[in-house]
Amino acid sequence: MVWFEQPASDPLNPNSIWTEHVLFYGPDAAWRWDTLTVASTGRSYDVIISTQYFAEELVVSWVEPESKYQSINLLRTFRSVC
Repeated sequence: MVWFEQPASDPLNPNSIWTEHVLFYGPDAAWRWDTLTVASTGRSYDVIISTQYFAEELVVSWVEPESKYQSINLLRTFRSVC
């Protein structure tokens, strides 16, 4: 998953260079942007929910303030509980 940073100056110029930032590796099949709220704290997070077909993972990724993206493999977590 990558994010392309829009240049501050002349962003609509087709020759402008957009800086690529790798957020995390995957997803390889599908993803969805959503907001999840943690019940115990009431804090809301913008998250990316992604399926990673070849890795057999269902992952939720989010960012903590002033840090890099973090993620948890829900399928692995679910399997360890069952």
